[in-house]
Amino acid sequence: MSKKDYQAIAGAFYRLQPEPAHSNDPDKRSIDAMRGVWFSLRAGIESVLAANPRFDRERFVQACETGSCKGMRPVR
Repeated sequence: MSKKDYQAIAGAFYRLQPEPAHSNDPDKRSIDAMRGVWFSLRAGIESVLAANPRFDRERFVQACETGSCKGMRPVR
């Protein structure tokens, strides 16, 4: 896989990341459940990508959560 592939995957995770629920949100439980699924999927993908010895897990997580990381253009 190329750098562009890793960035595309991280960008997709960033765009699909559920917003955190507020304590007074009536849908808090469903939002929290969606976040749990999002984290589980990200962890599963990380495990697969980690087969590449050059894969930088911390950088990938940062890109998934913030939409950018060192050496990566911000996701739109």
